[in-house]
Amino acid sequence: WTRRSRQSGGSESSSDLAKAFDPGAQKTAKALVEAEKRGFLVVGGAARRALVDEASPARSWPYQTCTEFGFYQTCEFGSRCPFVQGYNNLSQQVSMCELMFGISEAQVRAAVKLTNEYYGADKPEGTRILFPNGNVDPWSGLGVLDSPNPADEPTMLVEGASHHFWTHPHGSITQPAVAEAKAAIQAQVLEWLQESP
Repeated sequence: WTRRSRQSGGSESSSDLAKAFDPGAQKTAKALVEAEKRGFLVVGGAARRALVDEASPARSWPYQTCTEFGFYQTCEFGSRCPFVQGYNNLSQQVSMCELMFGISEAQVRAAVKLTNEYYGADKPEGTRILFPNGNVDPWSGLGVLDSPNPADEPTMLVEGASHHFWTHPHGSITQPAVAEAKAAIQAQVLEWLQESP
C-alpha cells in the first residue's frame, strides 16, 4: 500500500469490486475503497480482485504480516532511508491489517512480539537451520546474518542475489553465485538428512 496522488483518478466502487465474489468479499472490497479514499494506492486488476476474494492465496502473506511477522519495509521521516521519507511509513503499512482483516495496530504489535519471543527474533535457537540471504535483497536486514551457532545454524550471504533468487527453478538461474548457493543449500540439507537424529 503506498500513497497516491488525489489527481490520479477515481476508483471502482466496493459493489463493483465484489460483484465477481460471494457476499463475504464485500467487506474487503469496502476496505480497499476506504484505503484509496485515505490516499493509498492499493492495487488494480487481477491483484485487486485477488485481495478482495477472501479465498485467494494472495491474502496469505498480508495476513501473516499482520498476525505473525510484521516485516514492513518503510521509509520513515528522520531515518537513513535513501528514498522519499514519509511516503511509505509504518502506520500506512499496519493500516492494511485493520482495513483487510480487522486487526488493530496494537494486535499486530502483540503478535509480532509473541512471534519474536517464541522463535528468538534475529537470534533463534535451533538445529539444522540454514539462513541464506542475498546481499542486494532488501529483506536481508530482517534475516539472520550472524549465526548464533555456526555448526547447527549456518548463514550464507549470496553475492548479487535478491529476494528468493535461489528458490527459482534450476534452469531459470543464470547467475553463477546463485546457482552455487542453490547447490550449497541442497548439499547442506542432504548432509543433515543423512545424519542420525
